[in-house]
Amino acid sequence: MAALPPPPTPPDGGAGGPDNSLVTMPEILRRQVTEIEVWATANNRDATRESLRFWALKIPAIVGAGTAGLTGFLGWEIACLVIGGLASACVLVDSLNPAAKLRNAHLAAVHDLRQLQQDMTETWNVNAWRLTTREERLELASTIISDAQPELDRIGTALELAETRLSQEAAAPPPTE
Repeated sequence: MAALPPPPTPPDGGAGGPDNSLVTMPEILRRQVTEIEVWATANNRDATRESLRFWALKIPAIVGAGTAGLTGFLGWEIACLVIGGLASACVLVDSLNPAAKLRNAHLAAVHDLRQLQQDMTETWNVNAWRLTTREERLELASTIISDAQPELDRIGTALELAETRLSQEAAAPPPTE
């Protein structure tokens, strides 16, 4: 098997240092990618919290209903009534305060933000090695950040719409028949 060819020599002759575009991206671009990661991590945490909240009352209701049936079968009426009542309370509370309505919106945001990070980093990696001056690399970083802004706005708007839709549903009076 033949050895891989060496990587291309950067325009600065491969001297290294902070301006070697193959080694580092400008601080402004690195900071932007890091901020996107912080936002993605927060959305991932919110999605996890929504999932836990979703199951927090459903699991006790399911287990309680099964246990109430079993205790009723065994003739333990008081235990059956208490456990069945607790299971019913879990179902009631869960129906009055449903959870996990924003989980999918948060997961979509995590996916979209991570894809945007990947696209920004890939654009930098594909194009930066061709540039010879610090100013050219800063211009590329600025272009990458500017090009990413519409996607960031779209993601923020999607999350805002999901959250406001949820609050509008909560504030709306129940339908009358």
